[in-house]
Amino acid sequence: MLDELSKNSEGWLTVKRRFWFNRVGGIRLARQQIFDARGEIESDIVYGASGNLSDTGEYNGLPLRIEVTRPKEKYKMSLTYQSPESVTIGKTYNTDVFVLENRWNLPEVDLDKKVQEQVNVQTTTKTPKTQARSQ
Repeated sequence: MLDELSKNSEGWLTVKRRFWFNRVGGIRLARQQIFDARGEIESDIVYGASGNLSDTGEYNGLPLRIEVTRPKEKYKMSLTYQSPESVTIGKTYNTDVFVLENRWNLPEVDLDKKVQEQVNVQTTTKTPKTQARSQ
């Protein structure tokens, strides 16, 4: 394990990122954790077994499965290459292929807005309430 540290505004060292390595059969990055300014995990990324991407022999030893957990946003995503040899790297695509259209009119949720609402609620509940006393 290897920690990347940074100094906060008060001069204290805090963990910014934590790297985990697997040393079985060589050395490879197995996991990475990214922390916010309060020391809470923003992202937890696990890298699966290594393999070769594309059939060119150019991209070897890369993770064939990547799992990203974002605890604050309450979601997890994983990417698995089912046929890594057929991956194409370096191809240029038109920008419209990255636009996700809601053709079925499914309900849409703004995750950034939900997280901001949660932060606002937590901030409001942690603020001490002042009560006026009558004398």
